[in-house]
Amino acid sequence: MTRHRDIERVLDGWFAEGPTSMPDRFFDDVVQRVDQTSQRRLAGLTTRFLAVNTNFRLAAAAALVAVGVAAAIYFVGARPSQTPEASLTPAPSPTSSLEPLPASLITGRWNGPTREITGMTPAATTAAITLNRTLMRFDAGGAGARPDLRSSAAVSGSSTLRFELVSAALGCAAGDVGSYHYTLSSGQGFLTLTPESEACAPRAQALSGDWERSECANPGAWCLGNAIEAGRHATAVFNPFLTFDAWAFQYGRLAYTVPDGWGNPEEDRAEYVIARTDLGEDASIWLLSDEGAHAQQASCPENTADLTVGRTSSALASWLQSRPGLAATKPQAVTLGGLSGVSLDVSVAPGWTRTCPGDSRPTVELFADTDGNEHDVKVFGDTPMRIFLLDLGDSRSLIVFINAKDKATYDSLLPEAMSIIGSFQFTR
Repeated sequence: MTRHRDIERVLDGWFAEGPTSMPDRFFDDVVQRVDQTSQRRLAGLTTRFLAVNTNFRLAAAAALVAVGVAAAIYFVGARPSQTPEASLTPAPSPTSSLEPLPASLITGRWNGPTREITGMTPAATTAAITLNRTLMRFDAGGAGARPDLRSSAAVSGSSTLRFELVSAALGCAAGDVGSYHYTLSSGQGFLTLTPESEACAPRAQALSGDWERSECANPGAWCLGNAIEAGRHATAVFNPFLTFDAWAFQYGRLAYTVPDGWGNPEEDRAEYVIARTDLGEDASIWLLSDEGAHAQQASCPENTADLTVGRTSSALASWLQSRPGLAATKPQAVTLGGLSGVSLDVSVAPGWTRTCPGDSRPTVELFADTDGNEHDVKVFGDTPMRIFLLDLGDSRSLIVFINAKDKATYDSLLPEAMSIIGSFQFTR
């Protein structure tokens, strides 16, 4: 497999920023702390009293002595148990129960199914949450202006998040507070938010439910990252049922299950990669939805499809079996995750010596993008490849294949990769 990265990634404009207003609770707490803090004498300040006559000064002194004696009698008689040290210790200032969000919540981004949010115009097309230590941002997608549900964020009590709306939106007032119970999975890859109380109903519609952590190495992209928690996962951007040019965001077109040690390092409109965490793309499962037969030319041109070859599963399978230099097994009918097609194993035929620039191993080119992107699929040397060709119903095939850097890696990868492929479920 050779490829160049697609530069049409969805840019993420979510840079962490602090709240633009001070919450009332924080303001009240500051006032209370100031009120209860002992004031120190200003250094170097002297006070000058106006002169008064001697008799008046003596009377005033006697009065002060009397007051002092009375005070002493009160403190000695009424509070015999209080020590001087205790009487000089100031009362502790009350502390806020709110705390910044922990690292387990603010790493990466949280992806989820698109929500229906009352009053949001234009309607939400995506759903993702970004959290930092003190702020929550909700991404409803698209370039158009949408109501902003940004909220100050804090932990308030055990497994409870407190959100306070930064500015008025969707009929909610600035300062509206919502409390949510949160649950993290054992591997911290899945998050569930359940409202306990909420003054802003549209925010509850946006945040409630299940979320999946995304730590994609490509800034702003939706892939889950090089290492993901074992369990059931869903795609976000990948949508094989629409051509690249007609693409629309539809969360969860593919769901699948992985064991420990796997990740999702790449995802775009027409590509999805599930790879071993330790080896990356050198031990991986690829899904490509806008591929066609690769042009067969002596110069080995990159990213060049032969558009005279049909793109249904039967057409591509027949073409593969006719390729010079390619050994291909007989296609076997398969149904995978609700899609039907064929599977076959291919490898470079014995005695084939043709190479392409940049690789000294014998090479046979298999597939190329038809949409202007650059995902060339080739088989090299003695490393086999298992291919699934699944009909999408519009004369296109979804191509799924198992890719490895060498035969030993392929042989050890195949059983686990087949288990993952067997868990695929596609949703139109």
